[in-house]
Amino acid sequence: MRDRFGSSKYLRKTSGETFVFFTSGPHPPTGFRLLSRSETEIDLTWDHAPGDFEKYILECKSDEGSCPVAYQALSKSVQAHKFSGLKPGALYSFKFYITKTTRNTNPVELRERTSK
Repeated sequence: MRDRFGSSKYLRKTSGETFVFFTSGPHPPTGFRLLSRSETEIDLTWDHAPGDFEKYILECKSDEGSCPVAYQALSKSVQAHKFSGLKPGALYSFKFYITKTTRNTNPVELRERTSK
């Protein structure tokens, strides 16, 4: 179970009452959007995430084959990333999330097509 920020919830039932405990965790990224596109590149950007976390993770998949770089671990000071070497007119799916130690936020997803 997760709260609206992607943190885990643990439930404990005692004497007919339910208690909910939230663990502290990173908050999901916001403002994940397309910055620009061309025939072979897609530039993505996002708002800086608040709180303590280690890094951003950005994944890329294509319906027409794999991305040249399918997985990127990015410094928390970074707020944009360019995928290059993509196929013209191809549709790509991007998943973006934040990681802290062994915990990840729920991913934010975006689908964009390169120019033809």
